[in-house]
Amino acid sequence: MNNFNFRTTDETLKEYVTKFGEVSDSLVMKDQNGQSRCFGFVTFTDPHAIDEFMKQ
Repeated sequence: MNNFNFRTTDETLKEYVTKFGEVSDSLVMKDQNGQSRCFGFVTFTDPHAIDEFMKQ
């Protein structure tokens, strides 16, 4: 995922995508100063949740 608001955290990312299905992990990539690089990764526990997310 990309184009996040720079204030997006691992927790807010997980909160957002949970509406599509259960999330086992979420990670916002950060620079060496701890600032968001405005992209990250999400792992859904159910592969069908990815389909629901991609429809949005």
